[in-house]
Amino acid sequence: VYSTLHENNDQFGSLWELKIHHSGKLFVCDRNILNPGIRIFDTLENNMPLNNGSPIDVGLPPVDITFIE
Repeated sequence: VYSTLHENNDQFGSLWELKIHHSGKLFVCDRNILNPGIRIFDTLENNMPLNNGSPIDVGLPPVDITFIE
């Protein structure tokens, strides 16, 4: 099954970094200057976007993801 995680069709940003957590969640840095943040997808549920598909605001456009457990 193929599913598009996120498609950026404009000129306002880029996907910077992807990391998958051991829980099966995929974390994506979205550097869109109009709506930057971290997007999260559940890879165990057909790449379903979490947070209603909206990026989680982290203050500035994200460049890296690190998991601290």
